[in-house]
Amino acid sequence: MGKVKYYTEEETKQIIAQATAKNGAGSLIFRLGYAIPLLLNTGLRAGELLALRWDEDVDLTKRIIYIRHNMVMVKNRDPDSDKKYVLLDQNSTKTQRGERSLYLNDVAYNA
Repeated sequence: MGKVKYYTEEETKQIIAQATAKNGAGSLIFRLGYAIPLLLNTGLRAGELLALRWDEDVDLTKRIIYIRHNMVMVKNRDPDSDKKYVLLDQNSTKTQRGERSLYLNDVAYNA
């Protein structure tokens, strides 16, 4: 197994600063920029983030995100469609161990 690579604290701060940068009008340059600090501070997979349901899975009072669903990109088998792939919302995580609760630290909570 290869050596695990990770971002340093300084690299993480730079990535978050760029992802959440605003233009002259005060709008985010990257529409989904706040997803980056959330991903970096929770370990969420992209499909798990995309599948979050605000009213069911996010508890800001307790500062917890419940991971119960997943989104996956699958090959489109519909011969009448011009899309090669479709996004499929799954009502479960990739594995049973994938269903979990994640505490939001200050960075993730603010994102």
